[in-house]
Amino acid sequence: MGTPTGNTDMIEDAKEQLEYHVRSIRKQCRAQVNGHFVLGDPAAEVLRLATDLDADLLVVGTHDYVGLERFLLGSVAESLMRKAGCPVLIVRPKAHKA
Repeated sequence: MGTPTGNTDMIEDAKEQLEYHVRSIRKQCRAQVNGHFVLGDPAAEVLRLATDLDADLLVVGTHDYVGLERFLLGSVAESLMRKAGCPVLIVRPKAHKA
């Protein structure tokens, strides 16, 4: 499957951002940190990659949507929590101001 015309720059920018953040995290922690960039359904691709890598833990963020927003946008984090073959740590946004 090819890259849709017009999205090439956006995809390259996303890959560069991923690489930047992975390098930054590696400088701050001793755990092995890897970034993977794939296109497709987020939950399905994360589950496939976790299986391929025999992942020990998935760490995912959530926007913490509720109600209609959650119904319309779905919940990748919830899908991963239900279907993953390893523990899933879901990180929510901070609810209080610093």
